[in-house]
Amino acid sequence: NICLHNRFIHLDVDFKIEEGKSVPVVKGINELKDSLNFDECCKCIADSAWCTEKMSKYPLFLYLNLNYDKYFKNASNRIANSLINHFSDRWPDIKYKNGFQLPDNTYGNLALELLSNFIGKVIILANYDNETNDKTNDKTNDNTKINGPRDNGSYLNELINSFIY
Repeated sequence: NICLHNRFIHLDVDFKIEEGKSVPVVKGINELKDSLNFDECCKCIADSAWCTEKMSKYPLFLYLNLNYDKYFKNASNRIANSLINHFSDRWPDIKYKNGFQLPDNTYGNLALELLSNFIGKVIILANYDNETNDKTNDKTNDNTKINGPRDNGSYLNELINSFIY
């Protein structure tokens, strides 16, 4: 799809244990056994996303739907390493890092930014936290969804430009 000029890529990311290490993988719906190595996916995307002059004139949105418990920082760190290895020359301006957090600790809206700020760049998006209050020992105990940025560890969170519900 990248060669067909697709500029928004959605990856369902999980991890599996190989030789005692958590290895990030990209999977289809309910399929962990037929998963692809996340690092290999990043390499393929990086090698293809800007291969023509026309494609290099647009940003690439890479949405990571992180399907593992946020407490697996080891998996998050491996994801961050892959992103750095394959996309570090394509980061947007530093002000967009860490969920595009503003000085007042609120989050900016990438949709309000000029597209020209992202020409030839990769914008990393991630899912919000979808835990319920009972899992987080919240005093309300009402089982409502908590929607907020996931705590993926600072290493990965610094690379994320925005979060999606």
